[in-house]
Amino acid sequence: MPIRLRFNSPIDLKNSSLSLAGPDGEQRALALSSQTSPDVLVSDVRGLAPGSYVLHWEALGANDRITRGEVQFHVR
Repeated sequence: MPIRLRFNSPIDLKNSSLSLAGPDGEQRALALSSQTSPDVLVSDVRGLAPGSYVLHWEALGANDRITRGEVQFHVR
């Protein structure tokens, strides 16, 4: 399953990260794919078991400010 986050400004890929917390509470870092656009972070995640997940993101923007957030989703 590709995870793709688009921002409103360019993102520094080398200083940004994604991690995923699964139904078991374990959090794992996700490998970032090459940027297809300067304002996008992409990772490919496979084999997710059914349950609730939280995607945590941290991105360094063009203004040299780090922003953080999370996206909750459910796999059936």
